[in-house]
Amino acid sequence: MKTMRDIEFVALPSFNISAVFALGQVPPIDALEAILKVAVLAATLIYTIVRTVQITRNKKQNKKEKENV
Repeated sequence: MKTMRDIEFVALPSFNISAVFALGQVPPIDALEAILKVAVLAATLIYTIVRTVQITRNKKQNKKEKENV
């Protein structure tokens, strides 16, 4: 059985984020913030819909099981 000591860590190459911004390859912070806010809201909405469907299906299944008993 593996323990925490057996896990090999992969060294990710680091890069200079300020250099990326200086080259103009990344949109400004305000645009990134807006994109991230929309992404978080969309993910929350999708999660809520999926969870609601799961709960509804579970209730229907429980109701069917009670009727069959």
